[in-house]
Amino acid sequence: MNDETPNIGDTRISVYPSGAKYRQILVACVQCGKERWQEYRSKGSNRPLCSVCAGKKKMESPSFKEKILAGSRKRWDRPGEHERMSESMQGEKNHFYGKAHSPEALETMSKPRVNVNIGHNREWGYLVGLVLGDGWISQGKKSYKIGVSSTRAEIVDKYYDCCCKLGIHCSRYFPNGHHVAEVVSKKLYLYLRPYKYADFHFTIPEMVYKHKEMSRGFLRGFFDAEGGVYPSKDSQTGVSIECWSKHIDNLIQVKELLGMLGIESHLHPEKKKQISARLFISDYKNRVLFRDLVGFKIIRKHQRLLNMKPPIGQDYTIEQYNQAMDLRGRGFTCYEIQKLTGVNHNTVAGWYCFKSNGRLPRILRQQIIHTKNKKELNDIVT
Repeated sequence: MNDETPNIGDTRISVYPSGAKYRQILVACVQCGKERWQEYRSKGSNRPLCSVCAGKKKMESPSFKEKILAGSRKRWDRPGEHERMSESMQGEKNHFYGKAHSPEALETMSKPRVNVNIGHNREWGYLVGLVLGDGWISQGKKSYKIGVSSTRAEIVDKYYDCCCKLGIHCSRYFPNGHHVAEVVSKKLYLYLRPYKYADFHFTIPEMVYKHKEMSRGFLRGFFDAEGGVYPSKDSQTGVSIECWSKHIDNLIQVKELLGMLGIESHLHPEKKKQISARLFISDYKNRVLFRDLVGFKIIRKHQRLLNMKPPIGQDYTIEQYNQAMDLRGRGFTCYEIQKLTGVNHNTVAGWYCFKSNGRLPRILRQQIIHTKNKKELNDIVT
């Protein structure tokens, strides 16, 4: 192995990822003297300037500089770019250095960059639920960021609006077709850091359990981020409010919080790659309770909740079912059973003739499903 330091003019053979070989020569920039390897050219001269010096020389050309300025003007007009350009091109490096701002822009710029007064209201609960459900927090050398990003604008809009209502400075930008809104605040970062872990694990803060309005806001934010209203798998006409998570522990906490509001929900194990469990609210009374106490901020989701209809048919009790089946087994006709129990004769016939096909009262079907789900979840947890 040759450990000698190469000299200017030395050559070497390099290999492309495809396997093709090419020759390189060690040259020095004629302006700054920086050494670099570049592709050897047998015809014509090698590039005498490095990329930095070449860029500076190009900027001396009025026509090239005008092209750069034209692109910067377009970028300057995009939402959220004022702040990013000011950070990346400070002082005279900014092409708009010394530009007169409008009164509206000056008013915005004069506001404190970060003004976080942590509270326990519904909006604060919504922000915490949104960030724990679908947001991210990160720490850099000199910045602490809390944000939400998505290919859809709606969830980012809600995060931005929530920050504005709380008086928190929030920036928006659109890299590579994504919508991003983020807050730079050490205080907010330290507030949320103990509850959001790596690999999508989280813990619901204790103050959410202590304040009812905050718990309702948290659930709204979490379901906006991770849930929705979908056609029920157990009914042809009903819908189900559902949410998913990679970790069952996350949904167990959400289930407990729903229970504190009187909303009954159930967990179902999933075998998908990035999803381990699904939490659903299928009973109509509990769906109505969720609509009235929690709801969605995202319009398309909340509209589905408003359009849901009560289940078709009458809800019979397990006692009515057992009594009807006992009478039918003793030889009573379906019409006689209807007079004695109040259960429609067609329903009695369906229960008796198609019992093996799952034709059972709604409450009994739900109990069977929930018992099965609970057993499967216990097997997973243990």
